[in-house]
Amino acid sequence: MICARCGQENQQDAVFCKKCGRRLDGNSICPTCGKLTPADGEYCIYCGSNRNAIVEKNLPFKKEAELSKENETKHEALAKHTKASVNKETSSSLSENKVSSKPKTKVKSILSLISQISTCLVILFSTIFVFLVGATPTISSGGASADTGLQLNIYYFFSDAFEVIGTADASELILPSSLLGLIVIILAFVFTIINIAFAIKAGIKYIKEKDGNLTKYGINAYFIYLALACIFMLFIATKTNTSGISIGYSLNGATIAGIILGAIFLLASLVLNGIVKGYNGNLKGYLFSGISSSVITIIGIVSLSLFGLGLYSLTMEESSLSSGIQPYYGQLTSLGISLYPYATDDMWNEFVLNYVGNTICVFFLVAFVLSFVESLIRFINESLIHFGNSFSKKAITSGFTASISLILIGIILLIVDLVCVPYIYEKLLSTTVSPEISIVMPIIFMVLGVIFLVGIIVIKILNNKLFQNKTNVIEEKTIVEEN
Repeated sequence: MICARCGQENQQDAVFCKKCGRRLDGNSICPTCGKLTPADGEYCIYCGSNRNAIVEKNLPFKKEAELSKENETKHEALAKHTKASVNKETSSSLSENKVSSKPKTKVKSILSLISQISTCLVILFSTIFVFLVGATPTISSGGASADTGLQLNIYYFFSDAFEVIGTADASELILPSSLLGLIVIILAFVFTIINIAFAIKAGIKYIKEKDGNLTKYGINAYFIYLALACIFMLFIATKTNTSGISIGYSLNGATIAGIILGAIFLLASLVLNGIVKGYNGNLKGYLFSGISSSVITIIGIVSLSLFGLGLYSLTMEESSLSSGIQPYYGQLTSLGISLYPYATDDMWNEFVLNYVGNTICVFFLVAFVLSFVESLIRFINESLIHFGNSFSKKAITSGFTASISLILIGIILLIVDLVCVPYIYEKLLSTTVSPEISIVMPIIFMVLGVIFLVGIIVIKILNNKLFQNKTNVIEEKTIVEEN
């Protein structure tokens, strides 16, 4: 249970915060009748007095020299009355606590255990399937589809992606996309291994001390896996549609199975974790946290899935084509190889300029995609840590970073669609029919980024109204009572 005042995480059955001493159930002692009453109310629900809620930790025991004799007397009387009230309330509620606290604690312990088991399954599936990400070519026509049986997995970037290099002049032009794909896969492997190591450490602590939470490691594992699958498709996606026959890549069965299983157990873990944290919490705060973080997470998942559609798409006469980064660089490389023997200096310089522009765009595209993934994971984790309480500054900052990254991804894709791709198909290939390049995907990414940004701004505004203002009111009342 997290303290609303200082943010300290306490045991689920704790009554007082171990750091600041504040009651964790949102109540405080009425100075008139001595009973527990909601701390955010102006009037006591038992005696009806306007009591300016006082929390035990903040009882006014100031002993400053400048206090008047009248104030000192008032403080002493109030302290005696409060102490007697606390003793009375403690003794009167002992019998009730003995009966009611044990069942509640037992239920929370069981739910927490099930949540941790679900998280372990998420970590297990995501860690296994992250090394099995792959795609298979499919052929579809008239609503029927067939799997070719061929496989293209992430290990393609460890060998086959570089085999064309050295086979002809200018063949090294494919190197940037191959290296970028390899770097992304290595990063995914490294962070998966680091995450599993921390998860094992946290699991051992949970078993020994019944303290700690594995949920954030489940979130890390699943979203690293999901992001790798989507970015892999961004690199290798290619789809052609001619005369009603469509040929393209789709994620293989193992990858899809891992995504579905991970999503089921992660959802179960998050729901149970939310129930445990909100067992005796503020309903309004938990509804706000749950709905807000869920909406942002859904937008993030939708954005991740759209990465798998590739870099660009176009239509030309009766056919259409969509391509990922690697096939696109394959076209650039083939073009460079064909131009190299006979191209004039001006023609070659024009090609090199376009190639450099493509490489810069793709580099920043991958960088912003990774930035979006990292910021999304950080936002979800921060939302979980402070679930039911105010969103932390880290969560808000991560949300802003993710939204800006989405907008920049859309802008880069728009530049590729409007500047880079037309150059290949219209100028260098000298096609008789100009292709129609779709700019729908860049616009979708920018719209999603704007929606994401607006959502974070709304969360920040409501966050201040629901939590910070309440904290300020309580602090002001405490200052008034002390003076």
